[in-house]
Amino acid sequence: MSFTDVLFSIVGIEERETKRKVWNYYNSVFCNILVPIFYIINILYLYNANIFNDFDVSASIPLYLDSIIKIVLRSILTIGSIIYINIVFVGIGIIALSMLILYLGDYGFFHKIGWEEKSYSSDGFVYTSNYYTAMKRLIRLLLYILTEFWIVYCFSKNLLNNTFDAPKVPNTISDILWGIASTYMIYIIILKLFFIRYRDDKNRIKPEDIILKNNSRYITLNHYTEKSKDGEMEECYYMVKDTFLKGERFIYFHFSIKKNSFREKMEYITKKIFTTDQFEELQYIYDNATKNKQL
Repeated sequence: MSFTDVLFSIVGIEERETKRKVWNYYNSVFCNILVPIFYIINILYLYNANIFNDFDVSASIPLYLDSIIKIVLRSILTIGSIIYINIVFVGIGIIALSMLILYLGDYGFFHKIGWEEKSYSSDGFVYTSNYYTAMKRLIRLLLYILTEFWIVYCFSKNLLNNTFDAPKVPNTISDILWGIASTYMIYIIILKLFFIRYRDDKNRIKPEDIILKNNSRYITLNHYTEKSKDGEMEECYYMVKDTFLKGERFIYFHFSIKKNSFREKMEYITKKIFTTDQFEELQYIYDNATKNKQL
């Protein structure tokens, strides 16, 4: 992994299969690892303010890098002080703007001025606007200001060890912000401890997605269907490509279709699903499953 890849992972820049880079902050190392560490250090600082006494930002880094870090930390303190001293007005302003966008969107204002029209790019993406998305982003920005940015702000202040004179946030506001940030971090810690995420290819794809073609993410590469003598049952063998996931993803899918003449409906029965990123392996499994049936 190159230095650029490491830097991208820290800030949450991801590269999609179209080689297009997108920013996903909530999947970044900064959000999931660094912010919780900053929070723990801030809590320790509240109990013992001397933990940063022997720390010097410029102790073991080049002078130019030390200057860049200090400029960033001082900028965070300056911007944070302006925001948090006026946090009531900032919060009311963001909420009011969100409500205004929602009202204008429901009224049809954005449709009338043409913002909801779709445009298509050569890489297959559709560009348009959505006022619900704008409202959600503003609410998410307010939540970020009240939680994660407050943690980063306090960490920057402690890291500089009061060597930079920034306007002080009132104690009452500071206590409220610490309560909100602590509640949020407890929620994040519980989420990381107990909840897991894994990919379940077997339960995601359904026979209807292929037969009825109601899911455009799956492309049929090859298939074979064997009908029973009475025509009530069909055995289906499919080679499918998943176009949604990053990288190559192929699926061998064997399922049955049972016709219920009395109820006039179809019953789909999944029998076997195999996923791989190697097309040759998919072809081998498909050929072995159907070689004696296509004679």
